[in-house]
Amino acid sequence: MLMMCILVSCFFIPLSTYAATTHTVTVGPGDIFTPQNVTASPGDTITWNWAGGDHDVVQTDSAGSCSKSTDSSAFQSTVSPSSYSVTVNKTSGFYYYMCSVGNHCANGMWGVILISGSGSTPSGSAAPASPTGGSSSGDGSPTGGSSSSSSPKVSSGTKNVNNFMVIYGTILACILAFLSGMLY
Repeated sequence: MLMMCILVSCFFIPLSTYAATTHTVTVGPGDIFTPQNVTASPGDTITWNWAGGDHDVVQTDSAGSCSKSTDSSAFQSTVSPSSYSVTVNKTSGFYYYMCSVGNHCANGMWGVILISGSGSTPSGSAAPASPTGGSSSGDGSPTGGSSSSSSPKVSSGTKNVNNFMVIYGTILACILAFLSGMLY
């Protein structure tokens, strides 16, 4: 009976490891994104929360580029919503982004999202490029792109799945295994 409980529990516990994660990036103050680099997995959500100043989040084609991506499905927030989110839908590679307000990007307000498992480093310069040019990546962009007018209560790296439900399911499985053992 104990063995059955353990086996059933082992089925439910791995479900929590497949949950998407929400990564939080703070926008401003000091005209920076914090953190500047984020590692995410397919299905994860990146949420930018505004902490001060007029800023936006605009996808670019390379690290440090100050030109909007030439990809027609590139993400772009409005200026200074309280939050903005996108969902990672690539399985490898990078997403690059910057603030297009004033010369914020030229002063270093840009960031990189590394899709975990990519195993490479971002292309582009360590210093921001001038606001001209840009090249096409043609890669898929994140889905979503939602702005919110109220500040969400999201902390960096929180699971989207309610861990209580995973624990509850495991306990329920143990109870069911125990009861089925009593019936036979």
